[in-house]
Amino acid sequence: MNPIELRISNEPVATGGYARLTLVGAAEPKPEALKISIQRGEESNPFLGPSGWQSSEHYFEVSKIEVEAADLVVILGPDIVDQVEDYTLLQFSFPEIDAMGVVSWEGVTASIGGLTGGGIGGGKTEAIDVPSKGPNQGLETQIDVKDNSKTDVPNDQDKAGTDVDQVEDPQPLPPPPPPPGPQSKPVWLWPVIGVVLLGLGVGAWFLFGDSGDPVNPEEDPVAEAPQGPEPESEPEPELDEESELARLHREGVEALGRNQCDVAKSKLEQSLAGEYGPSILLWAEETDSLDFRSCLASTRDDVRSARYYKQACEKDVDGAKPAFEAWNAELTKRSDRGDVTAGEVIRLFVADIEAACE
Repeated sequence: MNPIELRISNEPVATGGYARLTLVGAAEPKPEALKISIQRGEESNPFLGPSGWQSSEHYFEVSKIEVEAADLVVILGPDIVDQVEDYTLLQFSFPEIDAMGVVSWEGVTASIGGLTGGGIGGGKTEAIDVPSKGPNQGLETQIDVKDNSKTDVPNDQDKAGTDVDQVEDPQPLPPPPPPPGPQSKPVWLWPVIGVVLLGLGVGAWFLFGDSGDPVNPEEDPVAEAPQGPEPESEPEPELDEESELARLHREGVEALGRNQCDVAKSKLEQSLAGEYGPSILLWAEETDSLDFRSCLASTRDDVRSARYYKQACEKDVDGAKPAFEAWNAELTKRSDRGDVTAGEVIRLFVADIEAACE
């Protein structure tokens, strides 16, 4: 098969579950339908089928095909989109046009809120046309508003033979009386207050009239009194995040050496989430196609490894650059032998990683 360049993006007219797969330069001749085989870089269950990844090759039939300039555009439905995870490197094969290509599945939105249908398998994908509603469509209940002013409501006065319209309006209540004014103090109270004030003045003269030097109001003995240093509060102990991540990394590596994969994965996922440099580099090496071991991940994933190598170089982790160069050399050998997947990984990611490792 002839290698071609592929691009993947969301289908703009859908809210999720559909993607546009562009076959660059493959518009002529335009086929009426296409069969697609989708494969990932896995040893077990490498092919995508109607119910997920499987061991045998399966062909999806696509009937919605468009032409944009010199490119052929294939619309993929939920039966493919909803089964592929982000950052998965996929190889698409098209036997009718004798072509194949590799693309990194990124930024495609899965179905949202119950998008249904048969997907693109067998050409069963159908567009759902929602008719627009008129201003009164969909209102199944009508509310009759009656004029209550013309409705006779019987009441006690009607029963007694009294005409309701002849009842006089009730008279308004008289305004409340004004609040009482302030009461004047009794006349005899003023002499008593004068005597009390005079007694206080005489007593103050006897107590403070001959007390020595006057006090300077500008001097404040209380303010001039020396004050001791305020007690310093003990700082709260801070958690050493770096040492905690280092501990998780060390325990994960030890569990990895004992082949305790569940323990190792749990520890190393925590240190990876904390962006601990050595853990980032370890994940890159454990998941790439050169050093892969099926302990932290079930399959090889060079796309994910590329992201980890770049992060490790950006953090200047010891050994990141030599590890990346060894992985890149292996990819180059495979690409030279005709490995299309290795060539696409080099094209998409290696330049950015090299810049980060400088």
